[in-house]
Amino acid sequence: MKHKRPHTIRTRLLSWTFIVLLLASVLAAVQFSRSIQSEMNELVDANLIQYANSLSMLEQQVQGYGHISENLHLDDHEKDDDHQRDDADDRLRETASKPQPPVAVNGSISQYYSEYAMAFQIWNTESKQLIIRSKNTPDTAISSFATGFYDSRIGENQWRVYVYADNSKQRVFMVAQEQLLTQKIINEILTRLINPMLMGSVALLLVFFLIIRRSLRPLNTLETAITKRSPNDLSPITIGDAPREISPIVQSLNMLMGNLEDSLSKERHFTSNAAHELRTPLAVIDTLTQTAIQTQDLSILPKIQAASDHARRQIEQLLILARLDANARLTETTAVDLHAVAQTVCADLFNIHTTAIDIQLHGEATTVSSTPEMMYILLKNIIENALTHTPNNGSIHIQINHTPQPSLDVIDSGTGIAPEKLAHITERFYRAEQRHEGFGIGLSIVQKICELHQAQLLIQNRDDGISGLRVRVTLPALHVSAHPK
Repeated sequence: MKHKRPHTIRTRLLSWTFIVLLLASVLAAVQFSRSIQSEMNELVDANLIQYANSLSMLEQQVQGYGHISENLHLDDHEKDDDHQRDDADDRLRETASKPQPPVAVNGSISQYYSEYAMAFQIWNTESKQLIIRSKNTPDTAISSFATGFYDSRIGENQWRVYVYADNSKQRVFMVAQEQLLTQKIINEILTRLINPMLMGSVALLLVFFLIIRRSLRPLNTLETAITKRSPNDLSPITIGDAPREISPIVQSLNMLMGNLEDSLSKERHFTSNAAHELRTPLAVIDTLTQTAIQTQDLSILPKIQAASDHARRQIEQLLILARLDANARLTETTAVDLHAVAQTVCADLFNIHTTAIDIQLHGEATTVSSTPEMMYILLKNIIENALTHTPNNGSIHIQINHTPQPSLDVIDSGTGIAPEKLAHITERFYRAEQRHEGFGIGLSIVQKICELHQAQLLIQNRDDGISGLRVRVTLPALHVSAHPK
């Protein structure tokens, strides 16, 4: 199955930047469109009021010299001898025949006014007769006769209508402007706005790309430093002028490689010591075997058996230590009775060791969170260490306690350990006394098991006036993390 290539940080940042810019542009355009719509509506309403006032003044001038003929046809008019009346009447009819905007408009927007000029009607409120109208209005009223603003449909188009009722003069002025004009003006303004906005967004995106590329350059440097490094090179990584966000990563990597170097060093040391420890019993077995073959002396066979048992026990302990190193933490635990495990260990060791050493077990059932195998290995290694350093007719006391915390004490009557050697007693392959048999890894196993259980290990000489060693393990309170399968 082909895995999808993950997105880079650069791609994600650019994508989110583009989305943010796009959303910001859309929101700005919507907000600006609404603002323009509101401003244009106010402008249109003001224009309609101004236009209605202009018509009212023209009509008033005509009224001052006598009524114009109340006729629906724009080409019907009466001649009057009064020159001023004729002039006002002509201007009113010219307005009706060629409607023009009442205010001056500059720029390209003015072309819309020529296409969508204002329209009007003048009605007699008493007779409900149309006095005069512009060519782009019908013969019927385009709105209500009450003063106010209205949205009306004239023909196929929507119009904005302002009605001014002058009851004192029995006149109603209906002034209208097609709303398509307003929309076209808004569209042109938005077009002029959006184009620079899009160009600015593209330019801003390019700037962000350059900034992101420069900001991520230390990561590229770190990647190059890691990929070009040989597997055996665990030296610290150095990046000059690393940002504050990258420095913790570099420090963590250097710490990881330091720990790895330390682990490899311990592994090499362990392998070397293990090979050395196994070489001796194998050499003894080989020598004894050759001697038995050459001399045909069967009495050598028990010695060969003893050397073989010694090597087997050593291999078993090495395997246990290696398995403990592999298990960095406990994954499955159950409730384990320390007292019951101690009884089993004592019984097994009694069958193996024939020395005249008095082993006594004290205490009662005490439950801890572990596995039976772990607790068995722990107790076995502590007690075997005590047996190794306790002479015949000595004693070993094992005390199991459940309060205040689960703990165990193994106290022997051996020779004890020199104070300067106590700090090294848990080191692998360390022997406090070379004259004693042993492999130097028993207490290392105990230390490792304590670390896995987050338990406290205390090793000290007895302080009751009797020579010997006291080993105490204090375990956490019972907590079962998982049930055994």
